Amino acid sequence: MSVKEVLGYFILKALVGDVTVLNIIDDYFNLGMSPSEIARAYGISKYTVRGFIERVLVKGRYRYRSIEEAVRAYLPVVLGSVKPVIKFEGGLARCAICGKRLDSVAAANSHIVRAHGDLLNKLIKEVMARAGRKARERGVQEAPAT
Repeated sequence: MSVKEVLGYFILKALVGDVTVLNIIDDYFNLGMSPSEIARAYGISKYTVRGFIERVLVKGRYRYRSIEEAVRAYLPVVLGSVKPVIKFEGGLARCAICGKRLDSVAAANSHIVRAHGDLLNKLIKEVMARAGRKARERGVQEAPAT
């Protein structure tokens, strides 16, 4: 399983400021809520929820237990430490790093990957290290490796 791909997805969503997706993933994998329950709670379609979950499953190569472990180990660290670099103003987005104007969330996602991939890779390493330290402090088994 590529934990880095799952973690990279979490970090990308946090950098774009799309924390709702991360909360939905947390509700599904950690709280065991069904897509229908999550959809009602967030006021979106259950098919949208399933799409978010499917993206994580694909990135984790459908290894459900490993994905659950990654969500438990890394998602709290990502939510607590990764700050958005995309600022939305009146329907348009602007990258706080380079100032580029972006017209959608999809454009913001691809901009982060293409223009700031080095930041993404750096954050992946930092979050993995921070999650490993937190696990050792709690006396728990190491966070999932790549």
